[in-house]
Amino acid sequence: MKKSSAIKKLLSILLTAAMLFGAIPAVFAAGVDGTADTGRYEELSFKQIENSNLMKGTKNSTDKTVKKEKYALTDEVRVSIILDKEPTLKAGFDAKSVNSKSALAYRDSLRTYQDQMTAKINAAIGSKIDVKWNLTLGADIISANVLYGQIDKIRAVEGVSSVEIEKEYFPLKTEDGAEPKMASATYQTGSVYAWDAGYTGAGQRIAVLDNGFDVEHRSFSSDAFLYSLGEIADE
Repeated sequence: MKKSSAIKKLLSILLTAAMLFGAIPAVFAAGVDGTADTGRYEELSFKQIENSNLMKGTKNSTDKTVKKEKYALTDEVRVSIILDKEPTLKAGFDAKSVNSKSALAYRDSLRTYQDQMTAKINAAIGSKIDVKWNLTLGADIISANVLYGQIDKIRAVEGVSSVEIEKEYFPLKTEDGAEPKMASATYQTGSVYAWDAGYTGAGQRIAVLDNGFDVEHRSFSSDAFLYSLGEIADE
């Protein structure tokens, strides 16, 4: 028996045991004859509360102040300029029809509208915004670099619903400037344990929602895919 099969069986036994032990308190609470055993457990009661109270936080949390980013008016920031048109997935199209002619035509119309809105924004602020990408599928957004002091003027442009500052994340660098150590990152994320249990990810569909990825990375190579298929075939 291979190691991966033994691990899978062990996990199944542990999950079954956890479900059985989790049901024991309910059995004792109900009693042998199905009636409540009030001598061992108190009866639970529930009280309706206002949902707005859930947002107020605890006493300790109200004592803490939230740290906000501070920008100078001349600082360049990346923003999402959210427009007033419905994105494709909210305009009568679903995941199955996004590649249809009508859906693609609608996305083209959004891009044209975004180009028109970009021209209006440029006229309003007296300079050109640095557009990085346009979103038309799940959102109607222009992502661009602008000066922090221009945000209020952009918000005031007719057709702009809101402007949100985007969070940008950058990979850590070692002291000598080398790339992050991927050998240690796999243990930090726990992926090695999934691999050891036989989960390779082969045959699964994934979606990468990001501003880009390294298509030259070995994880996206055809050799990695064929290797995963071979691992499944050997089981």
